[in-house]
Amino acid sequence: MKQDAAVSFLYVPPANFAKFYDLCESAIHKVRPQTPVILGSLDPHVAGADYQLLVNQASYLDQMQTAMNTSVHPGGHWNWHNQIIGLIDSWHNGWGGADNLNGLFDFWSQQFQLDKGQLGNHLWVIEGTGCFKGCGINIDSPYELAVSHIMTLISDVQTVRQYKVPLSSTLAEKIFMIRDSTGQLVSWTFKVTQSLYGRIWAWAGVH
Repeated sequence: MKQDAAVSFLYVPPANFAKFYDLCESAIHKVRPQTPVILGSLDPHVAGADYQLLVNQASYLDQMQTAMNTSVHPGGHWNWHNQIIGLIDSWHNGWGGADNLNGLFDFWSQQFQLDKGQLGNHLWVIEGTGCFKGCGINIDSPYELAVSHIMTLISDVQTVRQYKVPLSSTLAEKIFMIRDSTGQLVSWTFKVTQSLYGRIWAWAGVH
């Protein structure tokens, strides 16, 4: 479902993805019928600024739905609104008042025509991570790099906890990556995040 020109070789047309998803779902349900099969992973975008790109993602799903009901299962009634969509969010939520994840929840709740409190039945954040390049974070400031990522983890957990949306966070890995480029920051960042990461998840009661 990649639509970024920089990685266009990863793009799969909606009709092809419909066939792939159908085969994948069928294989998994043969083993365990009740296992949810997440419908891809949507590229990360900024709510508001990237509104048209978000609309394009919804359009992709519409095209996939058409293919599913015409070529994969002709005459079928498959509807992506009944599925679980995987969402990627990569922004410095919590830093400088940013709350992109909440903005994305607003957009997708409108697409599903649901209250945000019901989103967890149809939307999973399969990758919640911070950003540090091209998003206003000073990459030469160890302080901004570390604190913005920690704040993003806190903000994301608060948001998904409020709306009961599953979250898989890669922020720990992202923070550890800072160690490779900032030297002295290694031990401080690791100690803070190692302790904070566990406490946040224990408090949130999610995995």
